[in-house]
Amino acid sequence: MPKSTYTILESNARLSESKIWEYQRTYFEQRGHGAWLEGEVPFYSTSNSFIAGRYAELLLSIFEDKGHKKQKFKIIEIGGGTGKFAHLTLCALEQICPELLAEKNIQYILTDLTSTNVGEYAKHSSLQKWIEAEILSLAICDIEKDENIRLTNGSILQNESDFLHIFIANYVFDGVPQDLFEIENQGLREVRITTVHQESIWNELDAYNLGRIQIRLDERIQNDEPYSDPSWNKILREYQEQINNLFLSFPTTAIRCLDRFSTIFTDSIFFICDKGTPKIEDLTLSAAQTPVEHGSISMPVNFHCLGLWARDKSWMVLEDIEERDFLRLNIYTPIGSKLSFLPKEYARSQRNFSIDDFIHLRRSWEKLNEDIPLQETIACLKVCNWDTKVFLMFYDKILPQFDSSQISSVQTEILSEGMRILRKKNFFDTEEDLSFCIGILFARLGKLSEAISCFRESIAHYGENPYTQFNLAVCLFDSEHKEEAFEILREVRSKHPDLPIPFPLPKEMDFETFSNEQVIQGK
Repeated sequence: MPKSTYTILESNARLSESKIWEYQRTYFEQRGHGAWLEGEVPFYSTSNSFIAGRYAELLLSIFEDKGHKKQKFKIIEIGGGTGKFAHLTLCALEQICPELLAEKNIQYILTDLTSTNVGEYAKHSSLQKWIEAEILSLAICDIEKDENIRLTNGSILQNESDFLHIFIANYVFDGVPQDLFEIENQGLREVRITTVHQESIWNELDAYNLGRIQIRLDERIQNDEPYSDPSWNKILREYQEQINNLFLSFPTTAIRCLDRFSTIFTDSIFFICDKGTPKIEDLTLSAAQTPVEHGSISMPVNFHCLGLWARDKSWMVLEDIEERDFLRLNIYTPIGSKLSFLPKEYARSQRNFSIDDFIHLRRSWEKLNEDIPLQETIACLKVCNWDTKVFLMFYDKILPQFDSSQISSVQTEILSEGMRILRKKNFFDTEEDLSFCIGILFARLGKLSEAISCFRESIAHYGENPYTQFNLAVCLFDSEHKEEAFEILREVRSKHPDLPIPFPLPKEMDFETFSNEQVIQGK
């Protein structure tokens, strides 16, 4: 059997200076939104209605602390990905406290590393509403190169004394440069890496290089003072003094980011949501975690280290130290003495039902095979703040309820309002046509004008579809717009003569036997 041969790309490299981070940048620059929307990089956990609602509640507690009628706020999202989290958070704020947005006391700056993604934000129909309302602005933010936040109008985001600056970083710091260290017998050794590949031809600019390399933790370098910043070396000494046999990452880019932006923006708060390690006990050699590839490269964030750094600067640290399988949300701020509502709301939210709890709950719903009573389905949708993905999961279980049980007037109103919320949250980022599904339920609920609007929206975004057109025609007919209904049906029949749907009879296209109770329920 021939021996495998490897080409060495780099050896004895400090992790934060490795080639892998350039490959990471290339990947996101070339793939754009496709990195997420085509399933290469997971993002649902930080782009759903539940987490957006949780953030909205925490943000409102800050507004209460600062007196929102007097104070203005800039929310700056670092690494916005698809932009869906920004949209859902603004929807949640509008739903909970509409006057905040109406009074223009909030400005949301959605940023990303690549101009490719920022350009996509500007064209996205769901984000245009917020841009036109002068609530949402777009910017380039490159935290790896310590550059300023540059708005798309060319100006640099500046500190403004009458604004509180709230930074949000979801699934960001697990994918940026950091270093690795090993502590054994109170000796500090830096872990250096070797990167290799087995390709016959190598292109440094290929978007998918991360999936073709192997990262080896081959070298250990004795280094008691690895950094020029004394405060960083102090943290490493604290680790040496606390416990033996540690394997830890040092979040260099995350610390620089918090340090830089807290210096520029004097009144600032940082929300960080990511996978990571909260306690020193999690940093043992036996639990060593290294970079993993899933489209992009990621590593668990050393939240324990971030906490040491922030406390050393006398910051307030609100951290989730419970056992979590997916995500934890931590808050860091130099203005903790000015905040009282935020710590209470954070403690309440973590105690009652965490983001990690929601991810587990949603996964359990995916395993449900039996029919679920409508009231239980409504309860699930309420818990997740009418999340679009959860709704699509339950959609096929909701429809039969209209035929097999009596829908109460209360349930009708709850579902109708829920459909309106879902429609606002629609980001048009799934293969499933959410507009069509909402339209079907509006039709079954007797809300014909809203059903018609949804079906038109479906056609505008997903193109003509005979099932959508047929349902649109039925609703138009029942709304006394018979001429347009007949015109649509003639068009569908001419293009799809063999389609097995219940078209009206040819005799004057007698539609009297049809009503919205006979709407086609699927595509």
